[in-house]
Amino acid sequence: LTATLQAAVRSNADAQTDPVQMLFRLNALLFRNTSPEEFATLFYGVVDMEEGTLRYANAGHDFPLVVNGDGARELGNSGIVLGCLEEFDYGDDICAIPDGGVVAVYTDGVTDCESDEGEAYGSDRLKRVLEANVSGSARSICQAVVRDVQGFGDSRSVDDLTLVVLKHRG
Repeated sequence: LTATLQAAVRSNADAQTDPVQMLFRLNALLFRNTSPEEFATLFYGVVDMEEGTLRYANAGHDFPLVVNGDGARELGNSGIVLGCLEEFDYGDDICAIPDGGVVAVYTDGVTDCESDEGEAYGSDRLKRVLEANVSGSARSICQAVVRDVQGFGDSRSVDDLTLVVLKHRG
């Protein structure tokens, strides 16, 4: 499923800069080519480097975070996961990426990581680590989050720890 989705995104990304249309195509592909029990979450965004904006659509993925010196906020607009319904009208949104700010997109492996006591890492802890490191480079922010998650969790509870950080230097 992941390989199919990756190939579909790559084959459509150059021609498709409209996040809603991309999710519409991917949803139709997964619905036609997978069993009813299979689905995928996906966040698809297009960055306008000149404007410092992100146009995005979300198909059931954990809410990405926009972080700057004022704190972190979720990009809360989302539709259902891909592959469940034959057709779904996904919506898109546009957010400004503040100068010096970041957009962090992550998998649930980050927030679901559990400590030895069974406590989840959670989105509040992720926000605090991002806020504390927002002045660093995208690479250093990623490294800080990964170190914190690994230090917090039981290595057996780490699922798919994936994090993408986009830093805007306007």
